[in-house]
Amino acid sequence: MVCKAAGLDAGGAELLRLGENAIYRLRSVPLVARIARTVDYLPAIETEVAVARWLESAAFPAVRAC
Repeated sequence: MVCKAAGLDAGGAELLRLGENAIYRLRSVPLVARIARTVDYLPAIETEVAVARWLESAAFPAVRAC
């Protein structure tokens, strides 16, 4: 549902890891999607995205958040 809302095809997504989060590699685009189990993780996720964007703004070689 989330992929569809973002205009991404989730068909053939490959589960990479299932733990605290589910990590999927999307085949249609070069992206990895992480899905949290509950909204309780939202504050931590917002912090992680903010840090990823800050690292990108500093041209640090790290994973990019979409």
